[in-house]
Amino acid sequence: MDDPPPDPAGPAPVPDAAAIAGLLADDVRRRVVAALVLGAATVGDVRQLTGLGSREVGEALARLVAAELVARA
Repeated sequence: MDDPPPDPAGPAPVPDAAAIAGLLADDVRRRVVAALVLGAATVGDVRQLTGLGSREVGEALARLVAAELVARA
């Protein structure tokens, strides 16, 4: 199988370890990341897997996206 062509924008930036640790120090963000790793594909999925409210999930996702730890699909 052929490799995909390189992304013309270059590789996505990787947050440094301290930034990742800081993001995951918050229990809500950690639970959201865990839900995503376990296959959650929608906000509803994340809410169901974590038991968190819409506002908590939305705020956590916004912070994770802003830090480029999570990408919008």
